[in-house]
Amino acid sequence: MGLIGKLQQELNSIPFHRVLLTNDYNAAVSQVPRLGLLGWPRNYLILGLPLMLSLSAAEFTSVLAHEFAHLSRGHGRFRKWLYHTRRTWERLFYHLARRQHGGGRVFRKFLLWFWPQLNAHAFVLSRANEYEADAVAARLTGTTPTANALIRVAVYTRHLEESFWRPLFRRAHQQPAPPDNIFDEMEQRLATGPPPEQATKWMHLAFLVKTDNTDTHPCLRERVAALPGLPDSGPPTHLPTLVQPNAAAHFLGHHLATHSANLGKEWADQTRAQWEVRHAESLAMAEELETAGGSRLRGRQPVDVLWKKAEAVMDLEGLEAAQEWVDEILVQDWTHSGALFARGAWRLRQDDQGGIRDMERAIGLDSDLTRPALLRLAEYYHRHGLTDELKAVRRRYEAQEDLTWEARAERAGVNLNDPLRPHNLPPVALERLHCLLAREPAISRAWCSQKLLRHQKKPPLHLLCLELKAPWGKHRLPGFQRAVVNRLRLLMPFSPDSILFVRTGDAIHLADKMGRMADALIYQKSASTSGEAPPH
Repeated sequence: MGLIGKLQQELNSIPFHRVLLTNDYNAAVSQVPRLGLLGWPRNYLILGLPLMLSLSAAEFTSVLAHEFAHLSRGHGRFRKWLYHTRRTWERLFYHLARRQHGGGRVFRKFLLWFWPQLNAHAFVLSRANEYEADAVAARLTGTTPTANALIRVAVYTRHLEESFWRPLFRRAHQQPAPPDNIFDEMEQRLATGPPPEQATKWMHLAFLVKTDNTDTHPCLRERVAALPGLPDSGPPTHLPTLVQPNAAAHFLGHHLATHSANLGKEWADQTRAQWEVRHAESLAMAEELETAGGSRLRGRQPVDVLWKKAEAVMDLEGLEAAQEWVDEILVQDWTHSGALFARGAWRLRQDDQGGIRDMERAIGLDSDLTRPALLRLAEYYHRHGLTDELKAVRRRYEAQEDLTWEARAERAGVNLNDPLRPHNLPPVALERLHCLLAREPAISRAWCSQKLLRHQKKPPLHLLCLELKAPWGKHRLPGFQRAVVNRLRLLMPFSPDSILFVRTGDAIHLADKMGRMADALIYQKSASTSGEAPPH
């Protein structure tokens, strides 16, 4: 009897209809109902080849026992309920956000109160399930393999991201197509493991993370401490040695090469289109970088030139490679928000607390960087177990989300009571706009202004009102009006969310309000072209 059969028998677990090998760093069970609400599920065991390559046979057995324990004790039904409940509320939240009406904003206040309440109670039960499944795994496979598996997964998750996936995707800059079998390379990288000092650092950081109400799983420190029989001596001082052969070689045997090749080809096929686009973009950026003065610093250069190079290098080679340009920019202009953000992001990734100061300065100089900067600060605080700082950043992020909500609502439409201001278009943009309007014979006049915004003021929100004249009342047909507006929208020198509308119906009053503004009339058809028929 194989491992799966033994675990099913030992835990009195449900049988699986299929076992799926995937390219994810994960192992999971999934139940898909064949009759919808009536149930009759089809059961899948999902095994990630990267996970199997990173664990010993005993450690992987512990991971499987953990998953089987969830099924044998009905945790799967609870987790499924929790998942679908959260997804339902998330969809409701999303639709309310898009509708942007007063009732939606009132109900959103209820969601902001209810959502943490739901998570706080449901996640307590979910975390209790995790402790129980860990205890079952330790009983069946031993406490040491269970603890080692938890620790190794925490460290190797970051090891794969930093040492394998990022360098792999960076190869798209030079290689026109993705490699055929990434798992040969991955197996070698995982077998070697991270350098000892790096592994110790990542393990130390993993043990610093603390559980809060946003976590469905307890933190690593709490899960390891809850395992029976382990000495209470604190976190280990070094990463346990990975016993060879790894779980993939042990359980798949001579089939490993075939499965590895098939999954590698599948990954390459799924990634090919994205990889080719990235390669083409990289060629263009490399050419642009060379045009801007080459790939290395040569004497003192203007800040705008240096920033253009830094952005290209960040895209081509990553944050680390661009730091030479970023540092030079900040020598010349210490208030450059983009360079501060780039240096802060790199420092935080290296677990350097100096990145906190850079991010805060970047936020102070450019409010558009608030959300991405807060996200990176939250990752850093979470990684270092700085609970109070993490809560403060989350509160700031929620406040920023509130502002974003209001800004989106403000930019979603315009009414007669909204304050307007002159369009302030430069002569070049006005000339281009005049040419575009002149190509549409049905347009007799056009007015342009800006909506005065309280929140997100950049880019400006332009309003363009069109007056249409066409034979036989055709200009009154909604389909005809939409066609004219849609053709213009694709070519307008405005931001994508700018508002184009036709002077008709309820919009006549808003058009008249715009018409009373100085310089709002930007186009009027000349008498020589007034008899032209509209396009068909």
